[in-house]
Amino acid sequence: MIETVGFQPREACRECARLLLRVHELIRQGEGDGEEADQVREALDGPSRDLTPVENELLWLLSGDLYMLAGEEIYTPAPDGMSDEAISLELKRCLDISDWIGELRLLSTGPAALTTGRVAYYRGRTYAEMGLPEVALAFYEHAVAQDPDDVYSFVPLLDLLVQLGLRSEAGGRAEAVLRAESESPAKRLKAAMVLFNLALLHDETRATQAARRLIPTLEALLSQSDLRTQWALLHAGGQVILGSAYQLAGDNGRAVELYRDILERDPNASLARLSLGVALYPTNPDAAAAAFAEVAKRGTSSVWPYFYLCHDHLVRGEYEQALRDGQSALQRVGARMDARAHLLEWTAIADVMCHGDSQRVGELFDEAIAIDPLNAEIRHNQQQAMADHGDAVDRRWRIDPPAARLAWVFADLPLAA
Repeated sequence: MIETVGFQPREACRECARLLLRVHELIRQGEGDGEEADQVREALDGPSRDLTPVENELLWLLSGDLYMLAGEEIYTPAPDGMSDEAISLELKRCLDISDWIGELRLLSTGPAALTTGRVAYYRGRTYAEMGLPEVALAFYEHAVAQDPDDVYSFVPLLDLLVQLGLRSEAGGRAEAVLRAESESPAKRLKAAMVLFNLALLHDETRATQAARRLIPTLEALLSQSDLRTQWALLHAGGQVILGSAYQLAGDNGRAVELYRDILERDPNASLARLSLGVALYPTNPDAAAAAFAEVAKRGTSSVWPYFYLCHDHLVRGEYEQALRDGQSALQRVGARMDARAHLLEWTAIADVMCHGDSQRVGELFDEAIAIDPLNAEIRHNQQQAMADHGDAVDRRWRIDPPAARLAWVFADLPLAA
């Protein structure tokens, strides 16, 4: 049998999956014989010609799975001699080793131990793991339709709506759940967390307003002992969100208490440690730097520990460390252009002080100014870098505190708990 552990489809296969999803949507709408459906089937022909055997099997499995959404799925027979208990154990094994194709094969048998809603949930999770969020969303929607109280499906459903840019729908659904006192505390907590994150995507004023509105609700929900016991990860994520809300509302003290409470229970909670560093940086840079350094040591894809460490090393005159962390931050900063401008500037200063290449330094400053042409600090430091001062220590740098607004940092924290 072809090896499928750790399989990830290529983009051509993902495009075919999205087209298959659209065909089935049109079929459910009674337009399976219409012009758009024909066009989609024709579009499928091109990318499907160059697929691997495993990619072809994935699409074959998906084609069958999608009939679930119309209530017309016909399960395939289980492998000979495989009991329901054995299927359940094999499903767990596939999950543990990331054998997503193996998991889909077993789910297509309609395991007796799983309700239709749970099968839909597992399919959603599996397709999400393979980089197919649109397909995953369809199955999570089906799972929630089968069981509106299913928190396991509701949490990733909201996250995928945001990830796919469907922010208005995500916000509307979250608001409806938050207003409904009859909804479970876990669902209401997730709804509040998503509403806070959505507010961060606008501006700091709107985020601060949302923070003040949501703080009482978050406090009330997080005080419920059952929520902490049954949904420990969601509860910890909610505490980070609550701490972020307090920071935006100007109460750093309460935020620090919350982050330290999380870390006391789970020293590996990197989001809490990162947020603690952000809260401490204005008044206790030494403790903040220690928190950032610990997050970086444990490994993170976030730009922010390196962003703050670069600045901290720079003001301390630790230029080699500033250069190292600045380069690490630039690899992670992505489309956060204002932060990138600062990092380019700081990295250029560190490079000068480490006697780096003048052409490279000039290019770093040029890119920073291209991003933020009105930034007087960057222009001043460029002039200092390019002037002939002889020894680098003679230069007079202006290195103001990081201008990263809190909303930048919190907006980049993962939505999923």
